[in-house]
Amino acid sequence: MYKLNPNDKCPCFALGNCYFILHEFEKAEEYFSIGYRIDSDYGYGIIQYSELLKADNRFTQGIRILNSYLKNHPDDGEIWYCLGNMCKAADKTLEAEDAFGKARINGFARVDNQLISESLPTQ
Repeated sequence: MYKLNPNDKCPCFALGNCYFILHEFEKAEEYFSIGYRIDSDYGYGIIQYSELLKADNRFTQGIRILNSYLKNHPDDGEIWYCLGNMCKAADKTLEAEDAFGKARINGFARVDNQLISESLPTQ
């Protein structure tokens, strides 16, 4: 367990990300959830935590966390994009299209050289 400063979210999310990369998902979730409890308003950490939840097919929890963040940051295009991907993975086509549209409106049109329109679910 991280002991230096229990109120510092960054090392918690960083450790969570390291464990995620190592496929040690229980440890990753432990640190992501600690970081989330410290600061549920930290966009980068929200993205990391939601990716773990998506990888574990816990779409409802991931959607809830992303939507909670977006209540305070409705102009965060990157989080809208993450929500679109989460909804797409959960087979929520209309919600995914809406989230991708809001990502585009908020200036987030590309991720890893993939246009948002390429991410839209096919009907």
